[in-house]
Amino acid sequence: MIDSLNASGSDLNSVLVVSAHAADFCSRAGGTIAKHVDRGHNVWILCLSFGERGESMPLWSDRKKISVATVKEIRKKEAEKASLILGAKIKFMDFDDNPLILNKDRVMALTKEIKTIQPDIVITHYSVDSCLREPMNPDHQLTGGSVVRACYYATCPGALPEEEPHYFPAIYMYEPTVPLTEFTGFVPNVYIDISQVMQKKMEALEMFKKGQPNLPKYYSLYGSFRAWQAKEFLRNKESVSYAEAFYRYTPWLGNALIP
Repeated sequence: MIDSLNASGSDLNSVLVVSAHAADFCSRAGGTIAKHVDRGHNVWILCLSFGERGESMPLWSDRKKISVATVKEIRKKEAEKASLILGAKIKFMDFDDNPLILNKDRVMALTKEIKTIQPDIVITHYSVDSCLREPMNPDHQLTGGSVVRACYYATCPGALPEEEPHYFPAIYMYEPTVPLTEFTGFVPNVYIDISQVMQKKMEALEMFKKGQPNLPKYYSLYGSFRAWQAKEFLRNKESVSYAEAFYRYTPWLGNALIP
């Protein structure tokens, strides 16, 4: 259990959160985003789609009275309000969803964003390249794998040579679709205590009440569950009420075994 994703203790300037859909960044990592913003770090959110087709079920209750364009606009406003509460900057790539297609041009567009932002930490979806193991939404896993590739391409001077290359950042992968995380093989190895910013996360999640009204309930329960799970390893077992879980994809080099 650590208090932030800056486990190495090195200087940290920017965090990039890549979200397949408009609400993923907030439900999975909203507390962690808020904590890094509070520490003075620049946090960028990159939404690859608005989740207009697959993650906006209530808006499609009457398919004859609403359009894709209208759903996109609603979802955009929801995400903007949520990111404002968390204190992060947000950008929308508008790649469409269900299916989300990440061809060469789009992966290189993602690579350009990484080269431009130069993030020290990248947070994105959990990805298992060996097989498709995200039963609720394949867009999530596709995003995670594409982000890893884009981070590598960003290190190459010959990839988009007009842009400055960037070192490979620390990558953390967040919770898959709850409550079916076990289907994906997700096993967290990092927990972030978000107890002090949980109310802010809930306020941000409330902004998605038109597109995904169940998010506050689902992620409040899972935040409590992850805290309970993580507390088994703590000396002070009463200090954590809510936590967010991550899988650290990249290795960590430190000066000692205690962060």
